[in-house]
Amino acid sequence: VEADLTEKTKASLGLSYQKMDISGIARGGLPSFYTDGSLIDWSRSDSNAASWSESDRTTTAYFADIEHQFNERWKLKGAISRTITASDEIVGYGYSRSGINKETGAGTLLYGSHWDYEPTQDLFNLTLNGSFDLLNQTHDVVLGTTYARSKNKRPTYSGWSVNTLDNIFEWDGNTPTRPEMPIGGWYSNDEKSQSVFGAIRLKLADPLAVILGTRLENWQRIDKDYTASTQELVPSTREEKNKLIPYVGITYDLTEQWTGYASYTNIFLPQDKQTTTGSYIDPLVGNSTELGIKGEFFDNQLNFGAAIYQTQEDNKSIAIEGETAPNGSQAYRTESGTKSRGFELETTGKLTDTWQLSASFARNLSQDKDGKNLNTSIPNNTAKLFTTYTLPYLNEALTVGGGLRWQSEIYQDGGPNGARFTQDSYALVDLMARYKINENLLVNFNLNNLFNEKYHLSTTNSYYGAPTNFRVGLKYDW
Repeated sequence: VEADLTEKTKASLGLSYQKMDISGIARGGLPSFYTDGSLIDWSRSDSNAASWSESDRTTTAYFADIEHQFNERWKLKGAISRTITASDEIVGYGYSRSGINKETGAGTLLYGSHWDYEPTQDLFNLTLNGSFDLLNQTHDVVLGTTYARSKNKRPTYSGWSVNTLDNIFEWDGNTPTRPEMPIGGWYSNDEKSQSVFGAIRLKLADPLAVILGTRLENWQRIDKDYTASTQELVPSTREEKNKLIPYVGITYDLTEQWTGYASYTNIFLPQDKQTTTGSYIDPLVGNSTELGIKGEFFDNQLNFGAAIYQTQEDNKSIAIEGETAPNGSQAYRTESGTKSRGFELETTGKLTDTWQLSASFARNLSQDKDGKNLNTSIPNNTAKLFTTYTLPYLNEALTVGGGLRWQSEIYQDGGPNGARFTQDSYALVDLMARYKINENLLVNFNLNNLFNEKYHLSTTNSYYGAPTNFRVGLKYDW
């Protein structure tokens, strides 16, 4: 809901609600390997989820903002929101670390647990935007502050229950039945961050501008873990005070169409991931440098961009294959001295009044301090191409389009007998059509994975991407 409070002040209020109720959910994908290290070719309809597993989740969000325009140059905007996510999940799934016996189907353990939580996230943001004239040039300024807080308290259940499946190929998901999952205590966390930020864009000459910015951040997280059997409460506090994160950039208009730029910033990002012992890893720190060029053509209707970058990070979180933290979540280790570098190419816009195009290519390589590849389950190269064309018939009410999504090979070592899980490069083809029934009503049709490509989404478990699927939707504006 939007409303104009005065000629210069407007406000909006909003509410969103989403509910998901799913049965037969698994925390991990199907076991990937036979005991000899070869990959298992599952059907995409196969599942390693117990029939008694279920997930009931609701997300409710409230948000409001107000904006005041002081004059043509200065405006102040404030926004506030609260998001409540209530989730009750009974998890049961089959997992194998040593591999599955081809003849007997043995080698799978059935894990089960219960998660029940209802975190509340609050966010407040206040931003002042404006410009001023100095030395015959116009300069831009932004000032602001942000406050964020997340609170959660949930019961902890008695760890992971473990049973053995005799033959996963004949398992119906019913036996063993759901185990007892008594509450063994409770866990809570209270995380908050406060920051003040500012940036100024100084126009030093007609083609040259310098951007200077910084963010001052204070962060704190308090965790409490209570065990009922020992009546032991273990608190822990992590915090960072007055962390200064600078940013500097420069832009130069090479021609009327082309602008070059360079930027440098520090990195500071608190992380909520745990090690195998349950300790939280330290915040991610580092720096990032980027060089690029942007082009604007045909009155800004066609845009092109190219950039190269390098990021150096300490305390980078790396998932440990097959290991969990004491609370049952994925366990991580940290890697310092890591380096990520790559480049991106992108073009979007209109080629004609009826023909639009979007294309991009990105390459990224992440390595540790010794030059060994990291995060090999993320593709080094990705490409996207999508185009739409409005047909010169039916009063130009019909638009058709198609696209291509491609990624390079991904892999993960650590299978039985040193086996490697490899997903070869693949491409997906999508189609769409949109018909404008009248000025208010549109009907959309999307067809995804036209050629029914079978591929893994990850290399840690056998998660398969969706087969050929379609979606039809109606949109009405008034």
